Amino acid sequence: MYVEILVLSQLMHGSKHGYEIKKNINNYISDTFKINNNVLYPMFRKYVKEKLVIKEIQYQTDKPNKFVYTITEKGKEHFITMLKDFQNNISQNLEEFLVRVSFFKHITNEDKQKILNVRELYLQNAAEYFKRENNVSANIDGLPCKEDFIDCEMKKIEIELDMIDRLKRKYA
Repeated sequence: MYVEILVLSQLMHGSKHGYEIKKNINNYISDTFKINNNVLYPMFRKYVKEKLVIKEIQYQTDKPNKFVYTITEKGKEHFITMLKDFQNNISQNLEEFLVRVSFFKHITNEDKQKILNVRELYLQNAAEYFKRENNVSANIDGLPCKEDFIDCEMKKIEIELDMIDRLKRKYA
């Protein structure tokens, strides 16, 4: 879902053609995932059909015509709805969380707190799981570096919980 949020976010700042949106998103997200035309243009077809975006032809001389996409009011509402939709089933996905935090300016403080609380609960449960696992023999699962792995995960969780705490106070 975060890719859809990123696509619509590009249109929240004005009309753009597909290549520009793809380039902007690929600059925004990690090198492990790149949005491609096989993802982007079916998404646009769906959005046009659902009247979330309008597709217009930009005629050019001596070049192929470009399709320019503009978000509708319905599309803006859908964007906000997707931002606020952060349920337990996606709370474990760091990218889903960070994308929503990146667009906090578009939602209320109450909705920000809800997102932060869901992610915080997931992290607290993950920390409890790693603490229990750390009490089991390090080699029981055949992982000779299990304790190091758990230590690393716990540090990441602590850092993120600290960030969430700061954001919760900021948007209280």
